[in-house]
Amino acid sequence: MHVKRLMTLASLLLLAACTQPKQNAPTGQPALRALGAKVTIDQARSDESIGFEIRKRIDMAGPTDLAGVIIQVDDGQVTLRGSAPNRQAAWRAEAAAHAVAGVKSVANEIHLTTPGLK
Repeated sequence: MHVKRLMTLASLLLLAACTQPKQNAPTGQPALRALGAKVTIDQARSDESIGFEIRKRIDMAGPTDLAGVIIQVDDGQVTLRGSAPNRQAAWRAEAAAHAVAGVKSVANEIHLTTPGLK
């Protein structure tokens, strides 16, 4: 007799828990993204975050030869200033800047420390 009441009570509690709407879940958006589903990312990034990402990419490409490059970002327009040992290093810095989301244009004003030799 007690088992029957206990089972009925457990069933009612389970049913009540299943019918309660989730309070924390945002409406209209799935909780998890399915594999292959398109994700929209807010492309409006701050100039500071763009500059930080460019610096990180430049340092990964060659931290010693481009350490003196100054990155200036103004409304997504990037200016690279400083010196590089050769054209390839300057081009790597420019390519790294172009690869960052939110960059509208890149002005490469990097001068070569040994012009014309490399």
